Amino acid sequence: MKKYIIFLFTLVVFAACKDNDPVIPGPQIQDLEVGSKNSKTVQRGKDLHLEAQVVAEAGIEIVRISIHPKSGTEGWTLSREVPELAGKKNGEIHLHLDIPADVKPGLYHVDIEVKDKAGKVAEAESDLTITE
Repeated sequence: MKKYIIFLFTLVVFAACKDNDPVIPGPQIQDLEVGSKNSKTVQRGKDLHLEAQVVAEAGIEIVRISIHPKSGTEGWTLSREVPELAGKKNGEIHLHLDIPADVKPGLYHVDIEVKDKAGKVAEAESDLTITE
């Protein structure tokens, strides 16, 4: 009888500790397109087409975009936030970023970071070639 009571007590304790909170997935970045028709190239002095779909069940806290040279530290950089998506559960990044005419041509790296209100982060990246 004593073993039966201990068994029931253990069962009740573990059943009471069961986590019933739903698991909210982290943010996602989908369908990233860099350059016209996803060419991953842009001519300096022109604008860079950048597009992606963003989903964050917990709500978007911040979206950051950065572009920097792929190797070394010399070259043009850009850092930008997309505040119009803050607070939404999903949205579209659709930007046309001006590339200065005096940018050094070469290989660059595009990073997109989405942080949701639960503190989870998603990142997407792409190469970019800036031509003369």
